[in-house]
Amino acid sequence: MKKLLTVAALAALMGGCAATPTNSAPTHRWVSSEVVSEMQYARDHQRCLSQAGINGSAKRLDPSNGNHADYTSCMNGQGYELTASADDRNRSPSISH
Repeated sequence: MKKLLTVAALAALMGGCAATPTNSAPTHRWVSSEVVSEMQYARDHQRCLSQAGINGSAKRLDPSNGNHADYTSCMNGQGYELTASADDRNRSPSISH
């Protein structure tokens, strides 16, 4: 019986992992009220990451990171607004967050 429960528990855990998408879509994106090129966005993004002390190679940013507020403040100062991914698709440009 104990072996059966262990197997059932492992199967449930593995099923949960299989159901979790490994490449989930971004939940938010940065948009600018002005027209800026992707190159300009990349410069602004990297500058703000650097100023906030965040590793520039991170694909996603963790809001619980203490430096995230500094990064957000910098991006807002550059004229970007953080919005839900589905919002403002026609504003330019945006990058996943």
